[in-house]
Amino acid sequence: LRSTGRPIDANIELWNTPSYIPTKFSVYCEDGQEQPFHTIIETPNHPKTLAVFNTEGQEFPFEVSVVSTDLGSAYESLAQETPDLVQGGQIKSYVFDASVESIQVLLRTSERNMKAMIEVTQGPNDDNQVIELDATVGHQHPFYTVIQTPGAANTLRIINQNTVEFPFDAYVLPYEIVTDKAAEVDMGSGGKW
Repeated sequence: LRSTGRPIDANIELWNTPSYIPTKFSVYCEDGQEQPFHTIIETPNHPKTLAVFNTEGQEFPFEVSVVSTDLGSAYESLAQETPDLVQGGQIKSYVFDASVESIQVLLRTSERNMKAMIEVTQGPNDDNQVIELDATVGHQHPFYTVIQTPGAANTLRIINQNTVEFPFDAYVLPYEIVTDKAAEVDMGSGGKW
């Protein structure tokens, strides 16, 4: 999902049959040009349809691209990493400095449902991006996204919205890192952010 600098507010649903929606999520981006939304939706077995709804209104249009990647599962690429276990009701926070241009996030369960919220902030109570997801079987339909984090330091929060009986694994890693000195933010006193 991408816009011309305007907010994005959308609902995305994967339909296997008219009455079975195994995964759905809502996405809010403050600036859809600077922080477009990218995700890989795993679609095992069955025929499927992907539905994308603009919930913001016609004043805030956005572009959608849906492409078959023919890639393996997201878990295969991160299997060697150690995940954080996020218990039901728990909040996990991750802070990334200005050199991290994007973050990859994989949320996955073992045969259980998954309800989570992901927030990206650049200051107190400044949600630049919010993703709420619901998957009936988080093992068959894990959630993988690459979140753009341009500018200053960013905090990523993952909130398990289920009860304690429904934990999930969270893989959170930098995806793109800028290594040149121009990317560092000078705070004016010689200290780097």
